[in-house]
Amino acid sequence: MTPSSNADPGVLHFMCGRAGAGKSTLARKIGAATHAVLFCEDQWLVHLFDGAPTLAAYHERRERIRKLLEEHVPRPLRWCVASGCRS
Repeated sequence: MTPSSNADPGVLHFMCGRAGAGKSTLARKIGAATHAVLFCEDQWLVHLFDGAPTLAAYHERRERIRKLLEEHVPRPLRWCVASGCRS
């Protein structure tokens, strides 16, 4: 499928900041308001590993999650851009 000339290219929101700053809360609000797909590293950490007991475990598990996201997220983003993100 090729992008139409008037297709909305979509928006990618990337959030970073200190723990407890409200990133996840804001991401959920944006996701609900825009019907977006939300990839939340914290949710993956809890569901895949039941959290992390130490800072070292957190860093190791976070890196594993990021590798998964790097592998799997770009393809749907490309599809979305190509189709204008229309269902």
